[in-house]
Amino acid sequence: MHKVKVKCTEHSACSGEGVTVTIIDHCPGCRPSDMAHFDMSGKAFGAMAKYGLADQLRNAGNLYIQYQRVKCNYPGVPVAIRVDPGSNPHYFAFIIEYEDGEGIESVKLKQQYGGWIDAQRSWGADMGT
Repeated sequence: MHKVKVKCTEHSACSGEGVTVTIIDHCPGCRPSDMAHFDMSGKAFGAMAKYGLADQLRNAGNLYIQYQRVKCNYPGVPVAIRVDPGSNPHYFAFIIEYEDGEGIESVKLKQQYGGWIDAQRSWGADMGT
């Protein structure tokens, strides 16, 4: 996960004020040369709007968004991991919900019988980027 400040400026309903959002997904099949693409919630769109124009901005379709990465800040909580309820003895799935710092480089899991193995990302933000 990453925190990003986003704002829109090229629509009449845009306030021009930045809003911090959490990015938890990636774009499968996108090439590095592709423009960044954010699918944001209606709440995030509404937060970028001028007062009273949230619905107009939510219904605008594609918008040009300015963005910049911001530091995650969860005081007193160095990291939080949520185990997927579908995990079982043969399949372990988890999500790193947030971390207080610059990012996570890698994740290793200790097997009950055996050594450490690298965790593999099946979806979500790239670790360490």
